[in-house]
Amino acid sequence: MPAIVELTPLTRRGRKLLDELETKTGLRPFETSDASGGKTYYLQASANVDGFQAALDRIEPNWVRHLMFRDLTRTD
Repeated sequence: MPAIVELTPLTRRGRKLLDELETKTGLRPFETSDASGGKTYYLQASANVDGFQAALDRIEPNWVRHLMFRDLTRTD
C-alpha cells in the first residue's frame, strides 16, 4: 500500500535536513507548503516509511528535534 508522509522543519537545520534527504534519496515532494516549509512525499509502499525514517537517522540521529513527521496514509 502506498504511503504519504509530511515533514515540516522546526529549525533552520530542519530545512537543511530536507534538502539533504532529497539529495541522498532522490525523493522529491509532490507538495510544498510555502507558509510552514513542510513537504509532502509519496512513497511507493508503506514499508518504505521505515526506510524513510532510517535515511533521516543516517543523516541526523536527532532529526526529531528539527523536523515534525506525520504519516498521512489513509487507513480506512
